[in-house]
Amino acid sequence: MTPVPHQPAGPLVHASAINERALTTQKVDRRRILIVKLSSIGDVVHALPVARSLRLGFPDAYICWAVHRSCREVVEGNPYLDEVFVLEEKTLGRLFRAGIQLRAKGFDTAIDLQGLFVSGLLTWLSGSRDRIGFIGNQEMRRLFINRPSVRSNRRMLPPYCYMEFAVAAGGPSLEPAPEIFVSAEHRRAAGELLAPALSRGGPIVALNPGARWDTKRWSIEGFAAVADQLMDEHGAEVVIIGGPGDRPLADAIAAKMRSNPLSIAGQTSLKTLAAVFERSAIYLGGDTGPMHIAAAMGTPVLAIFGPTDPEKTGPVGSPYRIIRHEVPCGPCRLHECGHHTCMRRVTPEEVTAAALELIRSPVLRAPREE
Repeated sequence: MTPVPHQPAGPLVHASAINERALTTQKVDRRRILIVKLSSIGDVVHALPVARSLRLGFPDAYICWAVHRSCREVVEGNPYLDEVFVLEEKTLGRLFRAGIQLRAKGFDTAIDLQGLFVSGLLTWLSGSRDRIGFIGNQEMRRLFINRPSVRSNRRMLPPYCYMEFAVAAGGPSLEPAPEIFVSAEHRRAAGELLAPALSRGGPIVALNPGARWDTKRWSIEGFAAVADQLMDEHGAEVVIIGGPGDRPLADAIAAKMRSNPLSIAGQTSLKTLAAVFERSAIYLGGDTGPMHIAAAMGTPVLAIFGPTDPEKTGPVGSPYRIIRHEVPCGPCRLHECGHHTCMRRVTPEEVTAAALELIRSPVLRAPREE
């Protein structure tokens, strides 16, 4: 007799997911699986397909994801999970208290997708008998992992690397396209924020000028020039996004422009931002967490790369264009730089041309309408 597919709490499962589950093994497996991927936003987004693979492989398992509070929204509402366990702080005291809570849940398998001391310690503290992790001993991870299964530091996009963990745990190998699930409330909030731009009817360009690393940021002047060209000459609606700390940057770009962009920097949660991307024709910005959120939502991505390697940190899940100039010192992965040669070589003309190519592409999905 075929068991009824597991239906975890949360948003409704997509019909495609239900069909896939029906095709999985008929054996009921009630194991308890812990996924440990604490941060950062882009890394957590890249790891999301692991949950889908494990759910398809073990329809009746109890699957929990341990995540840092800064990234909780990325995994909340995911229909492939039964629980999201939030780590408030990465201090030793918090880790040990979290470990006690996790141990009480009786996990059989824990998967450390982070490969760092903090994640390894939490994996070990969970009490799982089977602890899967990276091969090697970076940050003393061999102290905590008893089944090293995946090699790190290879030239491959992280979602493909993370899928190897899912396979090692017994899940099927899938095309690792990340999914973020947003609610009607998030879509309503996004619609209200975007109302001035939506009312004018042009394609929305979600412009993200910020980045945690200064070396990943393209110039204020460059973004302003591209935004003016897209708005004045091509009828686009530029919406500047970002966190609260990006408001001065958004204001500086708007001050340099002839046109009047809409700035919603600092006004969105991660899920509301994801819903903004649903309504956008393209994402335009650097190699950042929002870039990966946009790709997960299927939004075409135009990404300006400098110190990082797009073959290791590029977008997955949507059509994209990468603008990057080869320089002798790159990709350096430096957070600070005295010359910014790689980013200075990027011109407004090439960015505008690539943006228009994406906006006009007939194969791209249409922006979501309410």
